[in-house]
Amino acid sequence: MFKTALPLSRSNVPGVFAAALLATTLFATTALAITPEELKAKGTATIGVQMDQFPWGFIDQNGQNDGFDIEIAKLIAKELGVEVKFERITGQNRIPLLVNGNVDFLVPSMTITEERAKVIQYVIPYSSNDITVWAKKDAAIKGNDDLGKYVIGVNR
Repeated sequence: MFKTALPLSRSNVPGVFAAALLATTLFATTALAITPEELKAKGTATIGVQMDQFPWGFIDQNGQNDGFDIEIAKLIAKELGVEVKFERITGQNRIPLLVNGNVDFLVPSMTITEERAKVIQYVIPYSSNDITVWAKKDAAIKGNDDLGKYVIGVNR
């Protein structure tokens, strides 16, 4: 099981659940959101999670979903008293799967953008991912202005 460095306790779960469920209740589209009562009646929550974003979501050595987002999703399902079914999503299909009702809600690593906010409702993030710059020891980088003289590689 993935161990998180952030303190999570049963007392945080309702807030995390409320935050995640809010993302499914306030669409700017015609999609219908599922309520906690409907999830409980259904008995299962289908949760969209990414599996290519270590440490947030990945496949463990046994082929099972693991990571910080997975643990958050399990806590939400436990709080609801429902079984969890994971739907492996990608950055490209996560919002369409949510809006079309293929997943009940998402627990992905996702950057908040104005464009996405036109389609889904964000909640207060439960974590953040800092951006860092790595260079050779002898690189003379004291601040952002110094980066202009270097070729910088970034992921998309």
